[in-house]
Amino acid sequence: ANTNKHSTAIIDCTVDCKDILQTKQTYVGGVVGRYLTYKSTGKSFVVMNCTCNASVKFSATGGGLIGQCYDAASKNTQEFINCRINGDVEASGTTIGGLAGYLYVNSTCNINRCACTGSVKGSAIISGLVGRITTNSSSAVCSVFNSAYIGKNIKSFELYNNYTLTGGIIGWAQDTNGTIQVVNSFNRAASIESTVGSTLGTAGIIGGTTGGAKTTCAIKIEGCYSSTPLSGYSIG
Repeated sequence: ANTNKHSTAIIDCTVDCKDILQTKQTYVGGVVGRYLTYKSTGKSFVVMNCTCNASVKFSATGGGLIGQCYDAASKNTQEFINCRINGDVEASGTTIGGLAGYLYVNSTCNINRCACTGSVKGSAIISGLVGRITTNSSSAVCSVFNSAYIGKNIKSFELYNNYTLTGGIIGWAQDTNGTIQVVNSFNRAASIESTVGSTLGTAGIIGGTTGGAKTTCAIKIEGCYSSTPLSGYSIG
């Protein structure tokens, strides 16, 4: 979807097929492939009370709920509320999440009461919930509240620019000029594994972080836990 004028809401939906297979699209999701907006409209994109029981398999960037949500302007809101992903997510590409592949935030993004129960596997930048989050303005805040990965295994198996980042909740928290926070959330994967790479981050909550030069950058983890055994390099 590409919207510049209207709010968009996807509510009370269930995807109940066996498999979603896609090898030619750039962004793939169990419910939404890509949501994109360029103008500061003050509108919102909401996915609420949705379930995906299908396994999602693809060759690029994606997630069990949404492949990419890209907000290139300010004043807009992304919300993912009370969603559950029960199928596996498997890709040969990078930036893979059990819930979402890539969230690009210029204003507000909230993930609340979401859970993933399947395995997640991809080449690099992998997570049980969100593969990559980028905040790109001083007022941008992306929050993960009361959410969990309670699935099987999270595994990265190849390199992206000579590194891979693998986490239970977020793979790569790229905070260039804002705030990314994980609050009252947990990871109970059977295992998290990074098998290759010269520069790796493997962790129960956030695989790796990068911050910009500005003092407004902040990464916060509060009231969270992980009970998962880790395997790989640069374990934390």
